[in-house]
Amino acid sequence: DFVKAFTAKWSAKPGPAAAAGYAAATVLAGGVQRAGSLDQNRLRAALAALELETVLGTYRVNPANGEQTGIKPAVVQIVKGRPEIVWPIAQRTAEANLKCH
Repeated sequence: DFVKAFTAKWSAKPGPAAAAGYAAATVLAGGVQRAGSLDQNRLRAALAALELETVLGTYRVNPANGEQTGIKPAVVQIVKGRPEIVWPIAQRTAEANLKCH
């Protein structure tokens, strides 16, 4: 639905920044709705307890430290013009050419 609406409005497909912005707005809207307020403390508590689907996957955080637990990003490198997953190891499609320490 997001891609259709974006394409209809802008006559172009959305890129990663548009998807990230839309996901962030979705999370904020869900938090405000759950908190019933824009009060910073109530909103923070609502966001900590919130779980919802976004265009980038599930938003869910550890309330103790704010760490995203709903989705985990992958690390990719471009090999011969194609993205290859190097982390997480379980989804690895190629060995890392550049080692990070």
